[in-house]
Amino acid sequence: MIPEPFDYEAPWWQKLSRRYRAKKGWRCEQCGLLLSDDTDYLHTHHIKGTQYNKPEYLKALCIECHAEEPGHAFMKEHSEYKAFLEWKDGQN
Repeated sequence: MIPEPFDYEAPWWQKLSRRYRAKKGWRCEQCGLLLSDDTDYLHTHHIKGTQYNKPEYLKALCIECHAEEPGHAFMKEHSEYKAFLEWKDGQN
């Protein structure tokens, strides 16, 4: 059993998350944005909650798409989200 609250800084999670995002080619599975040069903006989302860590229950999402997932609107207040929007605007 994985304790709550989930430790996103735990070494096992960092390794699993990085491996998953790499397997997805560092691309957001929702919008298709390539983030191989800015990997911090690509998150590994738990589809069914943090107790489910198998690949079939994960999704690589840019922070913008991640913030649109149900229950994740709080992410829009984080400085990383705002920095991503500025970065993305500069890419166009």
